[in-house]
Amino acid sequence: ISWIISDEGFFPKIAWMSSMRLRGALGSSGVQPGPNDALRTFAVATTNVLGSEVAGLRSSLLGNPTLKPERAQELEFGTDLRLFSDRINVELTFYDKSSRDALIAQTVAPSAGSAATSVLANLGEVRNWGYETLINAQLLSRRAVAWDLTVSASRNSNELVSLGTDAAGKAIPPIIGTSTQQRPGFPLNGYWQRNFTYADANSDGIIVPSEVTIADSITFQGYSQPRLELTFVNGFDLFNRRLRISSLIDHKSGFKVLNSEQQFLCQQSLSCKATSSHDATLFEQARAIAQRFKTPQTTAGYMEDVRFTRIREVSATYNVTSSVARRYLKAESLGLVFAVRNLAIFSDWTGVDPEQNYGEGNLQSTLLTAGPPRYFTMRVNLRY
Repeated sequence: ISWIISDEGFFPKIAWMSSMRLRGALGSSGVQPGPNDALRTFAVATTNVLGSEVAGLRSSLLGNPTLKPERAQELEFGTDLRLFSDRINVELTFYDKSSRDALIAQTVAPSAGSAATSVLANLGEVRNWGYETLINAQLLSRRAVAWDLTVSASRNSNELVSLGTDAAGKAIPPIIGTSTQQRPGFPLNGYWQRNFTYADANSDGIIVPSEVTIADSITFQGYSQPRLELTFVNGFDLFNRRLRISSLIDHKSGFKVLNSEQQFLCQQSLSCKATSSHDATLFEQARAIAQRFKTPQTTAGYMEDVRFTRIREVSATYNVTSSVARRYLKAESLGLVFAVRNLAIFSDWTGVDPEQNYGEGNLQSTLLTAGPPRYFTMRVNLRY
């Protein structure tokens, strides 16, 4: 439903506002599980029986014959504004989305005797809500030069409302993993670990195990997905609109990522900077000790707050005059494009790259991975 309220007679006439639209929407959709998620599978295995090799099968994926699609319902409200003779367009949106029969990997007890550690199931309800903003502005418009700017921003909140009940009607207990938990009242895939404190008691610049204290209980550490995302797109038209230079800048923050690369190195290797270099900060030393030389151990120090800004792309497009294209290439038009992707990043991340990731799961994995590479592209566009 949308209503251009600025067209109504009772709406005040504002010189700098061209129009104002109010809108709302209610929708429902589904998310299908994978094509093989409901199937039970087996893996081929070879074992030795009385000195002879014997082929056999062992359980691989448990499957779930009752698996069904996840159902989502979303309510959305917003407004669209056109300002200063349509040179600035603003979209403001609030959304509230609820997913029932959510597809969640449920932990399998070791006593089940399966190689699988989890099984996909329809569990409870998940809620997402937040705000989105889009601003598009034509800041300068001349025949020889122009400048346009697009800014988009979003902030998301997430909560696992309920894990539902089992066949006996009892509430399903929290799903506890190594570094994440699915616990009602907290974000889905949230990070959980024991906190730790440290103090350089003798001020010698070196942290020893006795100077690190581990908390008794595991507590919530933070979201595993970005809460705040910003995008800036700048475009400049020069030389009578023949040359266009544009840039795309991204910003993400408000979440944590387990730096499993550094955590693995400092747990397994003596060459870890935190345990072998005088240049290591007190915090780097303390987090390495907390997860290697203390009982109980904790990896909370490697669950880093992620905040980064990346120059995602800078490009230049030049449109050659039609007369030149016809004369030399017998073409109607000729365009030349040069672009640089992942030009620069600004971040305090202590690993390779805050976007390094292995696999396509719901949780970022940084072990033995590289960040997005910088690369250059050149393209020639011809139209006949």
